Amino acid sequence: MSAGYIGSDRPFLDGEHETELLCVGVFPYSSLNGPGNCFQFTDPQARLVVVFSRRKSKIQVGSVVHAKFVIKAHREFEGQPQNIAKKFRITGGPN
Repeated sequence: MSAGYIGSDRPFLDGEHETELLCVGVFPYSSLNGPGNCFQFTDPQARLVVVFSRRKSKIQVGSVVHAKFVIKAHREFEGQPQNIAKKFRITGGPN
């Protein structure tokens, strides 16, 4: 599914990205700060963008959104590269 990482090996220095994203997964999670959702998106180059949020959202699997975000970290989970996003803002589509 994923084609790799967005930006350099120091992603937090790359600044803000703006692109259209397709939601491919929504999973509940729980942390010390309370429950939330983990959203998985793919960008037009098939790279996986992961967002953790405690806000309520109308985003569902199959939703297409236009968003601005900063890549906080690059991680690999079960052999798949993930781009962990922060400062995620939807600029178009469901929210």
